[in-house]
Amino acid sequence: MPAPRLIVKRVSLDLINEPPAPIRQVMDPDALQSLARSISEVGLIEPIILTKDNGRYTIVAGHRRFLACRIAGRVDIASIVAADGASPVEALMLHENIERVDLSAGEEAIFFGRIYDQVGQDVDKVCEKVKRGRPYVEERLNLLRGDEIVLRELLAGKITFAVAKELNKVVDDGYRVTFLTAVLRGGASARVVAEWRARIPQHDAPQTGAPASPDTGPSAAPAAVRSAMTCTYCGSAEEAYLMELIYVHRPCLAILQRLIALPRREAANDV
Repeated sequence: MPAPRLIVKRVSLDLINEPPAPIRQVMDPDALQSLARSISEVGLIEPIILTKDNGRYTIVAGHRRFLACRIAGRVDIASIVAADGASPVEALMLHENIERVDLSAGEEAIFFGRIYDQVGQDVDKVCEKVKRGRPYVEERLNLLRGDEIVLRELLAGKITFAVAKELNKVVDDGYRVTFLTAVLRGGASARVVAEWRARIPQHDAPQTGAPASPDTGPSAAPAAVRSAMTCTYCGSAEEAYLMELIYVHRPCLAILQRLIALPRREAANDV
């Protein structure tokens, strides 16, 4: 089947529909204003990509550019329009490659997932369309198979792709929520999350059921979770949701632990 041809033209903004399910989940208002100013000064450098839709057009790629042009007061916009019969995926793939869309890992996961469903859930066909290796594609698709709360925080830019991958390796829902909560409140690298994961007691059976919200306080730290995080000062693993991350060198931690223990020893000697 021959590839649908492309038409390059200027299209009135009034005739363009925004994508029904935008891949890009977060729009930075300041960045959008900055792009609008740039378009006002030097024009739109890269056209958006559209498909025909009952006499109108629907955005396939370039949603942010479209919004910036609207802010800039543009009447029409340079567009690459896929001829009749092209699917949104085909239209985008015709525009050289996915790198031009400039998506985050989470947004790529959503886009790859759409392609995966459209090509009969064949990973190799997804790789062929996006011109990426299987490990790259699988890593993104695994985000869709993992915890939806982790994906949500990744899309919001609150955690990194590397941290998201480590969190999704945590089988137990309770541990995963507690670790995610700690990352959101205090920050942690993927290496730190991997260390937390390695400390999970092997005898703890994985908890089943839907993950809890990371904002649910005590319910986010069931008994099976508490043993993974212990307070350096009091030695208690209770109320893990109140724990704060403090970055400290291991030798310095040893000194602090000795200092913490001094008052206790003195109190014991006075008894």
